[in-house]
Amino acid sequence: MTEEQLALFAETVFEHEPLPRDWPTTYWVITAWATTGESWSAERNRAADKALENVLRAASHRLLRMTGGSPDGRHREPGWAVALEHDTALRLGREFGQVALFLVRRGRLIVVTCADGREHPLDRDLDPA
Repeated sequence: MTEEQLALFAETVFEHEPLPRDWPTTYWVITAWATTGESWSAERNRAADKALENVLRAASHRLLRMTGGSPDGRHREPGWAVALEHDTALRLGREFGQVALFLVRRGRLIVVTCADGREHPLDRDLDPA
């Protein structure tokens, strides 16, 4: 992941419903949309998102829709909050062409590169719902 890509991840803001009281304290935010720096059609993005949702639901994971985007709202990317094992999350990220995923650990945001699992803490909490 380049420094420019990390900077884009670092400024991401999130939209989501309030987390359920029994939601895990550690979970991932994973998307299947075009990776940073690529441009896909709306149809391709929706199809990739549905494919990811199907994989997660087939494994009986509990999902919560979480949309990340730019602070100005010009870019919005639907994804899924889901509790996964570390290796599973990174494998899915790679399978769905992602450069990095968000890990939320006790409310704190961490960018994790899919290629090597390197963590980049962001020194901020997930945006409140």
